[in-house]
Amino acid sequence: EKIHTLFPELKIQMTETGSVDPYSYMSYNAIQTNRMFRFGASSLIRWCLVLDEYNGPSDSRNPHLKTSPVEYSNGVITYNASQNEVIYNPDAYFLAHYSRYINRGAYYISSTDIDSSKRLSSASFLNPDNTVVTVLSNDNADPATFKCVFNGKVIEYRLSGKSIATLKWQE
Repeated sequence: EKIHTLFPELKIQMTETGSVDPYSYMSYNAIQTNRMFRFGASSLIRWCLVLDEYNGPSDSRNPHLKTSPVEYSNGVITYNASQNEVIYNPDAYFLAHYSRYINRGAYYISSTDIDSSKRLSSASFLNPDNTVVTVLSNDNADPATFKCVFNGKVIEYRLSGKSIATLKWQE
C-alpha cells in the first residue's frame, strides 16, 4: 500500500506468489489476492505453474530431491508423466475467478474491504467492454451476505463459508 501511495505512476507486479496448502486456504488466498489488487498490484503471477508428480523439476544436484510421488503439489497444474495425466490443482480453480472474467485492459475500481476481522473480502474491476467483475471471498465457516453497489445498481449475494464467488454484470 505504501509503495503505491508514494509512487502511484508505477505498475506493481506481484510475482512468485504461491500458497502453502490451497486445499485448505483457497478463500484465504482470494482475500490476499483481493488486497494485492486493492493496494495497487496490476498483475499476479502464481509460482509454480506446472510441476510433475514429484513436485519437480528439481536440480538433480539438490540433495533434497524428492524421489517418491507426493499427495499434494502446490503447482497450479500437475503433470503426471508416468500416466500422461494433467491434474488441475485447487489453485487453477482459484485463479480462474480472476483470469476468466477480468479481461486484458481492465482496471481495479474502488471496493470496500468488507471486514478483514471477519475474513470477508471483495475486489472489483471494470473491463474494457464496461462489464464489472467482483471477486468475493468468505474465509469463515459460516455463510455471509455481500452487497455490491455500483452506479446505483445493487446486487446481494449470499456466499457459503470457505468460498469464493465471481459476479459479473453490465455497467
